[in-house]
Amino acid sequence: MKIKKINLFVFSFLIIVIFLNSVSALNNISSYLYYDVSLNYSYGKIFLNSLNVVFSLNGLENSYNEDSNVYDAELKDFNGDVIWRESFSVPNLVIADFMNNETGELFRSEIITLNETEFNLFIPYKENAKEILISQNRTEVLRINVEGYSKNKENFFEEKEKIKENVENLNKNFNIKNLDTNYVLVFLILIVILIIFFIIFKNKKN
Repeated sequence: MKIKKINLFVFSFLIIVIFLNSVSALNNISSYLYYDVSLNYSYGKIFLNSLNVVFSLNGLENSYNEDSNVYDAELKDFNGDVIWRESFSVPNLVIADFMNNETGELFRSEIITLNETEFNLFIPYKENAKEILISQNRTEVLRINVEGYSKNKENFFEEKEKIKENVENLNKNFNIKNLDTNYVLVFLILIVILIIFFIIFKNKKN
């Protein structure tokens, strides 16, 4: 019975730790944001298809093969300083399998270089970023403006106030009260503790 009680307390402690870590991670949500840069590669040139900001808990990695088309991607702030840099390669190498039409057996495989392909480049989101610079052998290939997603853009605070005003009006119309994050956190912790005590009480009864 004593061992069972210890196990329950250990289990309860782990639940609380995991819960608090999850809340902390969500509070720092910007560290899980990425620029999702959709690019088109065509005969040695790179063009921009689209630009978005996406969320990922697992992290997003780019393709890299030192024997393939290698490029450098840089993220610069409004002072022109590089705040992130990484090398990546265009994923235009594919393995082609050739089958014998008569027997249906594989008789040859080879690597083929595609002249055209589309791919995505993932770059960690930064609030003070102005542009993405893609280059090859120190020669600029593509420059992408990202200040529309930045807190440094001129009308950011003006737009933020408009959003805040719209939210306040919405709350008035639907009689929604704003709850402080700390109160919500305490409330959720209390629920978890109550569930834990219920489990302990149930096990004691059995």
